[in-house]
Amino acid sequence: MRLSNKLTYKLSDVDEIAPIADKLRKCILLEIPVFVPVPSGFPVWAIDPQLESLTKSDVILSETNILKKAQLVRYFMGEQDFNAFGQPNVVTSNLRSSTLLSDVELLQLDTNDVKKLADSDRISVRSFSGVFMYDVEKKHHRVCKSVPVPKYVFEVDDSHQANLANIFSKFMMVGSELRFVLCSQSSTKGVKFNHPVEDIKTQEIFASDCEILEQDVSKYLFNEAEYQSSVYHLEPEYHVATTFVELSKAGFLLHVKSMPIVSGGVAGFIGRKCPSIKGKGAREASAFLIAPEPRGRVQIKGCQFPCLKSVFNTHWGNQQRLKRDAIKKKKEQVIGTFEELGFSEYYAKEAEKIIRPDQYKKS
Repeated sequence: MRLSNKLTYKLSDVDEIAPIADKLRKCILLEIPVFVPVPSGFPVWAIDPQLESLTKSDVILSETNILKKAQLVRYFMGEQDFNAFGQPNVVTSNLRSSTLLSDVELLQLDTNDVKKLADSDRISVRSFSGVFMYDVEKKHHRVCKSVPVPKYVFEVDDSHQANLANIFSKFMMVGSELRFVLCSQSSTKGVKFNHPVEDIKTQEIFASDCEILEQDVSKYLFNEAEYQSSVYHLEPEYHVATTFVELSKAGFLLHVKSMPIVSGGVAGFIGRKCPSIKGKGAREASAFLIAPEPRGRVQIKGCQFPCLKSVFNTHWGNQQRLKRDAIKKKKEQVIGTFEELGFSEYYAKEAEKIIRPDQYKKS
């Protein structure tokens, strides 16, 4: 099992029996974003799609200042005849500047490109709908469909342009309709019309390159019908205990669907999938409770998860609202029952916490 990134999985490694084409179609159905790695040596730019239609005539005709317009005519046209009173096809005041991005690890494919890839196994892609990148300010990775960008500005004088860039950087806009593209290395050193359109590269993408985020793997693998027929299934009456439900789904994903553990063993897996189970000891106890064949002394052989349901039914099923003293007594009874089943004192206490209904968690 190869992990391409601590936060992502190769799609080919998830549900290894299914053909990659079927996996891609399932991602579309479940609205799971599909990514490909950024090829080495290729910078990633966020670009306003309208920039690909921009011409030097548009740059000139968008300028309203007569003196600046004359300067642009001389710069672009030289001695050529040019109608300086025409209308631009693309108005630069409506454009956003291209922005060179850093710390981009993955590029998100359009849904239409994922469909094509499922049908043909290999496609050529010129632009992408999003990026998976490291957010320096928030100090974590995230998917970006748009990034802050300034308005588009063109100046003949490079030094003037640099000053304008500093000014406009204070008025960055978010939510603009942007595309993400791969460009040649030279695009980082200066671009025509202040955007890297001529440096955009078309990338060949293979289905085997595709990845999905770790947070989406459980969504991909989880099958409600299969879950209901598993030893880890919890009927609605058990859903009053959030921790119990989290552990139920973790057991199903790990021991029925064989979801990759990645790192930290089963306890580490539980830590990522069960946010309400905190602390190394609690996670190790939880790993014992969902193991198909747990180590240690137990009265009932095999997976202990059904024991949790049985004890819950005995002590918490159909309970009316309890007062503090009654809750304390109930907790002691539950721990005692688990110890009678062969659980160690520590595991019995942790099992009690797991199945205790949320309304009594603070008691």
